Amino acid sequence: MDNKDLFTAALQLEYPWKVSKVEFLPDEDDPKEMTLHITIAFERGAKFVFYYEDGSAWTDSSGKPIEMTAHDTADRTWRHLNFFQYKTYIHAKMPKVSDGEGQCPTVRAPWARKNSGFTLLFEAWVMELAKHLPVSVVAKLVGVRDNRLWRFIKRYVDAARELEDYSEVDSIG
Repeated sequence: MDNKDLFTAALQLEYPWKVSKVEFLPDEDDPKEMTLHITIAFERGAKFVFYYEDGSAWTDSSGKPIEMTAHDTADRTWRHLNFFQYKTYIHAKMPKVSDGEGQCPTVRAPWARKNSGFTLLFEAWVMELAKHLPVSVVAKLVGVRDNRLWRFIKRYVDAARELEDYSEVDSIG
């Protein structure tokens, strides 16, 4: 098993995704420190289903999800959990698909939320830390500015509050 296969397994990537490159590079903020950069690619000719934010898929007239091949890609990078002591970044050329009517959205990465810049595992780790520590301390631990963390923490907290039912509450205190 080579290092690409090892990281593909560690990241639990499934077809059509696989690790295509793994490299150590100097950290942009502190060149004395090294960072791990993992590039993920998809198999040539793979088909993708585009999902809207509500989880519904592009479908044909019968309601069946439409599988489309990529006609272009968009470069994306996400901060991931550290591997050992190394900050880790995942890079991928995300497929863009065409619906034939002029729309060409980018397919969502299965390892991240749309436009977050962090993997789902990184966000979950930060949320667990934030239950026990001030966000400023979490930010120092993970090496990310606290305002970036607050953006997704707020999103998750707001979503959790939406699920709460306070209709039975008569008084507080």
